Amino acid sequence: TPDARTHAQRRCDALTDLILGRRDRPRITPTVLITAPATTIAGISDDPGTLHGYGPIDPDTTRAIAATAPTFLHALLHPETGTPTTITRHRHHPVASPTPASGHDRYTPSPILRTALTMLDETCRFPGCGRRANRCELDHTKPWADGGTTTPDNLAHLCSRHHHLKHQSGWKVTQDRHGRRHLTWTSPRGATYTTTPDPPPP
Repeated sequence: TPDARTHAQRRCDALTDLILGRRDRPRITPTVLITAPATTIAGISDDPGTLHGYGPIDPDTTRAIAATAPTFLHALLHPETGTPTTITRHRHHPVASPTPASGHDRYTPSPILRTALTMLDETCRFPGCGRRANRCELDHTKPWADGGTTTPDNLAHLCSRHHHLKHQSGWKVTQDRHGRRHLTWTSPRGATYTTTPDPPPP
């Protein structure tokens, strides 16, 4: 018989099958990114959390998700700039040792650093682009070949289109070296634009 479901319903059912491993489909593990103040998770305050790709969520939902999350990151942020200084990955219980949020001796960012910067940037950092950071590429603002480091103050998310534009056109970009994640873009005609991610939760 003809399938009476709409296109959107079929897509939703297919995603559900993948998550639950039904109908002989290989099971996938979704990743949900939520940023929340430690005081909210501990029940000390009722500041909202942020569900990346969606927006603010209420504190009760934030705490419920945090209580059942199999893996979470504990990030210590600089009080003025919001730049991660120490990031720790936890699985059920705190078992990991602190990992510095920097890497001067490697080109590829660590998975922990990549996740932290995804939460900080949220979108492509080219002026006017709203593509989500988890669908972008991490770019060295100062190229690695020119002495750039794989550190938070030299990495930013760019979508594929703007990543290529940065390297193959007359656009230039610099990043604030004080950890505020301000990117200043200069167009081939000399116009300047500054992009700044949303501030971290209080």
